[in-house]
Amino acid sequence: RGRIAMVEIVDAKFVTSAPNIKAAPPSDEQNEVVFMARSNVGKSSLLNALTNHKGLAKVSSTPGKTRLINYIDVTFIDREALLLDTGGLDSGCELFDKIKEMSLKAAYQADVILYMVDGKSIPEDIDKKFFYELQAMGKDMALVVNKIDNDSMKEKLWDYYEFGTGDIFGISVSHNRNTVALLEWIASKIPDEDIIKEEEVDEEDEINIIEPELDDEDFFADKNDRSEDDDGYTYWDEDEMDGVIVDDTIFGNNDRIK
Repeated sequence: RGRIAMVEIVDAKFVTSAPNIKAAPPSDEQNEVVFMARSNVGKSSLLNALTNHKGLAKVSSTPGKTRLINYIDVTFIDREALLLDTGGLDSGCELFDKIKEMSLKAAYQADVILYMVDGKSIPEDIDKKFFYELQAMGKDMALVVNKIDNDSMKEKLWDYYEFGTGDIFGISVSHNRNTVALLEWIASKIPDEDIIKEEEVDEEDEINIIEPELDDEDFFADKNDRSEDDDGYTYWDEDEMDGVIVDDTIFGNNDRIK
């Protein structure tokens, strides 16, 4: 807490809500980071916190409220990605089963997976089951343990190392704790091809003056048009220059006094 962020999301905007994978934006245009969890763990709240947009992802304490896959386009300082807010991985009725199936399909097409658990409880077998199922997809994946609200709760984090992953982040969305390292990890998983490249701009625009090419006949015709007394220079009469050029030297001042 209090750590200076080396990476931040500078822009975020809602793209679309897809009822199924077929209605999703093309997955080959940007890298996708999918947020996965069971209901009421804080998944949507985390997405809002990382993007610094309070209402970007809908937050509800009622399971099954997030029934669509919400796509959010984000711009880090130098790279872009799509964040996917999915429905909870719950069971018990046909609706929940459909939401879970759609969320798993979104994870399969994504590039990075964040699986989030409630750190106030001990690790549950159902979370291990989902985590290992997602891990088997071969994606970059992190375990995010939410609700580690203070230093004394850090001890609970050790229980989650039994999931067998080194990419584990103990955070608190409600207290805004330890989300910086997670954001940096996400950005590090976005490959170079998604890095925004600055357009090369010349410091000064060069102005090229193109002079018309003259053949020998035109060139000498231009010379011959001059009179014999014309040496190519311009001479000004003193009367024409009177008041145009002011001599500020002592001699010029003396002449004006006279």
